[in-house]
Amino acid sequence: EWSALSAQNETNLHNLKVFHDRDPETIRQSHPVLNLNRLFALFSLGLFLGLPLLLRWNPAAKLVAQRLGVPVPPVWLGMLFLAHVVFTTQFLLRHPDFSPAALPRTVHELKETVYALIWAVYGWVAWQEQRRTI
Repeated sequence: EWSALSAQNETNLHNLKVFHDRDPETIRQSHPVLNLNRLFALFSLGLFLGLPLLLRWNPAAKLVAQRLGVPVPPVWLGMLFLAHVVFTTQFLLRHPDFSPAALPRTVHELKETVYALIWAVYGWVAWQEQRRTI
């Protein structure tokens, strides 16, 4: 049954238990590689830092990105994203007793807010690039 697979009894892909970093029944890591936070952070890091650096050092990749019209984020945005990931990861590692119940999801909510701001800046940068080419 679908509700057995969903962590929040909702019908959407991101609530599948395989993507949640904690099993609500055992409060242990369920699938440490497949959790959505990690996949999102890796994708974002690749886009915000990996892509600009690749295009800076690889002319062929830069040509392909230009032909496809890929909006390339500035390297400083990738560095900001990386600093944010390092900061939040270090905070959580230095506070092993941290749990969402102990500190009502403040760190996680702050992390998601900063992610949203970085993505909004990326959207704004892409929009500005598009305006310049028209």
